[in-house]
Amino acid sequence: MALDPLENTIGNRFTEWEQVGSTNDLAREWIEYKLARHGDVLFARHQTAGRGQMGKSWLSQPGQNLAMTLLIENARLPDALPFHLSICCALSGWSALTAHTQGDMTLKWPNDLYWKKRKIGGLLIETQKNWSVVGLGINLNQTKFDPSLPNPVSLRQITVTESDPKSICLDIIQHLNQRLRQWQTEGFQPLLTAYRILLFGKNESFFVRENGVEKNLKILDVDEQGALLVEENERRRTIVSGLEWKIEP
Repeated sequence: MALDPLENTIGNRFTEWEQVGSTNDLAREWIEYKLARHGDVLFARHQTAGRGQMGKSWLSQPGQNLAMTLLIENARLPDALPFHLSICCALSGWSALTAHTQGDMTLKWPNDLYWKKRKIGGLLIETQKNWSVVGLGINLNQTKFDPSLPNPVSLRQITVTESDPKSICLDIIQHLNQRLRQWQTEGFQPLLTAYRILLFGKNESFFVRENGVEKNLKILDVDEQGALLVEENERRRTIVSGLEWKIEP
């Protein structure tokens, strides 16, 4: 049964900081001390200890990028699969950014936001028994990046205009509420279909490192549980984690 959208709104409580270590860390503290509410949004203009996938740091210049965390009570979601929530959130970020880039936005498995062959942002979802902590970071106005990052890009580099991080954050929240309603009323299939259409590198081959071994894989699709379908040496198989991509911009 679909949940009442009025009882399931993201952003009813919006908390803002000028600087924090990690909004995800703060969100976990709120859960631990029973301060969390479903739909909480934690927004920071500067995050000093942000993290990305596979434990990597997410470095951000003060006031230049978007750092936000959503607190979602798992019981309020239509189903319990973390990848389904990830797709819902990734599509929301894609919609908000596409309004500015006017195209060329894709979603790289499992949950990165890409413009052409450059990473503009990403999601990090940490699932607990009763809660999901959804961190989202987007490069907005930064124009110089750590040389160790292989292919970053910011919205300013794409559009040549500055963006207000809070405004983009509110746009994402609006799109997320719309996607959640769609998920609740129409089921997950429409979201999965949209994700598959937007899948970065579909039907293309890439050099990757899988569990420390370098190889070449062709990207084919994703399944409903979130596994990536690939072709390796003319044989099809699925991957669930442990994949590092080598992408030349």
